[in-house]
Amino acid sequence: MELRYGKQLDEAAHEFLNHIVASAHSMNALVDGLVSYYASAVDPDSLIHISLDGVLAGVVLKLDKRIRNAGAIVECGSLPEVRGEEQSLNRLFYELIANALLYRGDQPPTVKISATAAGEFWEFAVTDNGAGIDSAYHDRIFGLFKRLHDRSIPGVGLGLAISRKSVEGHGGKLWVESQAGHGATFRFTLPA
Repeated sequence: MELRYGKQLDEAAHEFLNHIVASAHSMNALVDGLVSYYASAVDPDSLIHISLDGVLAGVVLKLDKRIRNAGAIVECGSLPEVRGEEQSLNRLFYELIANALLYRGDQPPTVKISATAAGEFWEFAVTDNGAGIDSAYHDRIFGLFKRLHDRSIPGVGLGLAISRKSVEGHGGKLWVESQAGHGATFRFTLPA
């Protein structure tokens, strides 16, 4: 429309048109996010044995450009094999690492991933040196459309909600340990 009528529109009309386009992009992102949220339900019949080393390698490859641009370091020891849904576990690691790159502090991001046997579960930790999260918001960040930052930081507030739904669908739990200004550790469990 702007190409066809651009020369006929005054400054106010251009501004209004830009606002409409930006709103349409925001609405599209919300709809895509909701589709992802509702599609993230884990089907118990689709669980297979998955190497989390392989999942993490794929996620790091997918985030390679962002990791390099941020000057980030992603460190990980050996991860176990679990019964799970591959797409869901990919999304989980993607969201946690992408958030560490996005909500970083003054230093280049460092993300450390580890797994520890804990009885009938594996407990995973994804630790970063980022901006951290005030304890008053630890539960809130896992809700639908819950954001702690203004719109200058991309996203619609669904990544952690999708992550929690995924972990719970696998029979585990997801929580955060953090203080504002001191990084964050997202911990989650998956059945051994």
